[in-house]
Amino acid sequence: MGVPVERETWKPVKSWTEHKKKDKIDADHELQARIDADHELAVRLTHEEQEKYTIKERARLLAEFFKRRKKQLAAERAEAIRNKPPIRTQARNMMITYLKHMGKYTHQQLKHKNFKEVQKLYKREKKWIDDFKPIDDDSQQQAESTKKRPREDSKEESL
Repeated sequence: MGVPVERETWKPVKSWTEHKKKDKIDADHELQARIDADHELAVRLTHEEQEKYTIKERARLLAEFFKRRKKQLAAERAEAIRNKPPIRTQARNMMITYLKHMGKYTHQQLKHKNFKEVQKLYKREKKWIDDFKPIDDDSQQQAESTKKRPREDSKEESL
């Protein structure tokens, strides 16, 4: 019959996920190379800076660093203390103060109540005040709903 023809062998096309994996691996290698280069540069600069400063300058810089760090830690501690939630007694006293000023309670009425009772009164009073709507808001809504539309039909009917 003739000369045999070579058939191309079938090669499966790489799937989309394989392409994505390969791209991700390449990107990871590139990122790691950048990180290594940055690290080497930082180490070299650190050595150059160390050689540049004298012992007295290093001591002064170290002392300044410690002062800054000490101030930073003090500020962080102070912030942590300020952000700490109040203890039960403090919370009870704040609720009592709120009830005395905003509610209709006196110190004599509240001083013998425990935390749960004060909290219950506080929530009830707070809900009552939060649900309050000024009279003006209600009247505006009613006025808008009762506004009459101009009647054009009435003119036509009268003719």
